[in-house]
Amino acid sequence: MKGIIQLANKKQYTGLWHGDVTHCKGEIIFYTGMGNFLEFMTDPETKGKIVVATYPGVLHSHFDPAKFESEDLQLSALITQQEILVHSDVEESWLSFFNERGIPIMSSMDTRTIIKELLKDGEMSAELTAEDHKLDSQADCQKTKSEEKPIVLNANEKNNLVVLNFGIKKSLLNWLKSFHCKLTILPAGTTASAITEIAPDGVIFSGGSGHPGEYQQYFEDYAKVAKSYPTMAFGLGHQWRLVWDIKFSLLLLEEILKK
Repeated sequence: MKGIIQLANKKQYTGLWHGDVTHCKGEIIFYTGMGNFLEFMTDPETKGKIVVATYPGVLHSHFDPAKFESEDLQLSALITQQEILVHSDVEESWLSFFNERGIPIMSSMDTRTIIKELLKDGEMSAELTAEDHKLDSQADCQKTKSEEKPIVLNANEKNNLVVLNFGIKKSLLNWLKSFHCKLTILPAGTTASAITEIAPDGVIFSGGSGHPGEYQQYFEDYAKVAKSYPTMAFGLGHQWRLVWDIKFSLLLLEEILKK
C-alpha cells in the first residue's frame, strides 16, 4: 500500500506504507547514525517524533532488549529508504513489532530529499497518511509524557540528588546510580518549594522529548531551583540553561558525585 508524507511547507513525498494505523502527525526529525538504532528508537527523547533514518539498514538491526533506553519504542513513525523484502524474517519481525505498537513505517522513501528540506527550512511538523485516507491535521502522534510518580533509588546513600524527569533514558539513570548517591526522581512539573522540602545536594534536569516552550509555566520554578542548588542538565534539560542564561555549578556537583 502506498503512503504520503506532507511536510509543514506543503512538500509531499510518496513511499510504501506498512501498518494498520492510517495517519499520524508530529515533529519530524532525522537520524544519521549507522548503528545504535535500538537505543535511538527507544530513547524517550524521540517520543512523539516522526523519524527519518538516513542509513538504509535500520530494519536489519539485531533485536536486543538489553539495549533499550526505555521499556518500549518511543518514536511515532519511521521513514526509511530501505526496501522491505517479504522473504526477510528480520524485516518481517520488525514490521510486526512496530505494528503491534501502532507505529507506521514508510519504506522506499527519498530520505535524502526530505532531509534537504529539513535542513533548508528547519524544525517542522509533518503528516503521514496511508493511500485512500485524507491528511488529517488533528491526527497527532502520541504526546510526550514523563513518569508522574516520584521514585527513590539508592535510598540508603548519604548524598541526595533530585532528578527532574522530562524523559530520562536508562543509560543516564544507570550512570547516575554508579555514583552511589540517593536519587529522588520527580515529575518535570515539580515546584521549587517541593524540591526545597527535600533539601537535595544537587539537581539534575534530564533529557526528554519536546520543546522548552512546552514547559514555560514551570520556568520560574526551574530558575529558582537552578539558582539555589548545584545543577547539571542533559538534552532538553540543558536548554533551560540557554533560556535562563544561568551559570550552573557543574564543578561542585561533580565533587558531590565523586564522594
